[in-house]
Amino acid sequence: MKALTIIDNCYMAKIERFITLTTWEWREAELTEEQLVEYKAYQNDETGEIEEPEWVDELEFELVRDKCPADEYEDELIED
Repeated sequence: MKALTIIDNCYMAKIERFITLTTWEWREAELTEEQLVEYKAYQNDETGEIEEPEWVDELEFELVRDKCPADEYEDELIED
């Protein structure tokens, strides 16, 4: 029986694909009067001293509209 040997510099060529997916979603959340006043103060602050209120991340946003995702890709030949 013949022995199997590995030939130097023998490799499988590969191609890599990097995919970027973008999804567009419009979401809304209801604000109380107090939250509205606080958020407007944040939006209208020209000094940059007022930070975005912490409660914004805790709001329950509901999906009101979306658009099918778009994708972009870039292929690259991998040569070892």
